[in-house]
Amino acid sequence: MSRLLVTPSVILLVCFAVSWPLTSCTDDVDPLQVVTEQHSQKISQLESLIQQQANKMAAMDTLIQQQAATISGMQTSVQTLTSQMALQTPFVAFDVQYKDDPHNNVASHDILKFDAISMNIGNAYTASNGMFQAPVSGVYLFHVKLTPNPHGSIYAYLVKEGQNVDSVNAHDDTGNETGDTVRILQLDRGERVWLQKSSGVSSVRGWAHTKLAGVLLRAT
Repeated sequence: MSRLLVTPSVILLVCFAVSWPLTSCTDDVDPLQVVTEQHSQKISQLESLIQQQANKMAAMDTLIQQQAATISGMQTSVQTLTSQMALQTPFVAFDVQYKDDPHNNVASHDILKFDAISMNIGNAYTASNGMFQAPVSGVYLFHVKLTPNPHGSIYAYLVKEGQNVDSVNAHDDTGNETGDTVRILQLDRGERVWLQKSSGVSSVRGWAHTKLAGVLLRAT
């Protein structure tokens, strides 16, 4: 019977053969670790995306706040302009006289109801009652011109809500004598002004010889 010769080389070869599978197993990649790393990468990507969206939302919030501030400023400007426009003086003016010349049958204490309206901006003068009614509170200027028929005298008052505020009179021998007056009055909205005869002849010159005019200087 033959004997197996065991040499150092054989022993080394056997040891290598036995240990080789164990060594290769320790070098294999763990699947669980791979999946974990992949999920970690995805989570990092999602976190980065979320942060980007949060930054965008913060920027949008800032923009919205800026726009809100701009709108608020515009609203304030509009309110200021509206207030300024409300304080601006509207245009109110009238100029009235008689159509016929002479104009007869003007009795004492009658209101002179001028029927020829050359200007009535603001529609504040009413021909049917001869009264000007202030459409807004303010300071008004009035001009009265009064001419009686030849060889007569006439006296009249400028009246504000039943109170005489000015007088005008004229004595005419030639047909050219005219009395006139200018008066500045402060009126509240709705207050009325008119020209009322006091005494004298019942006939006055018409057209531009006898007239009443007024204009709003400033609203208050």
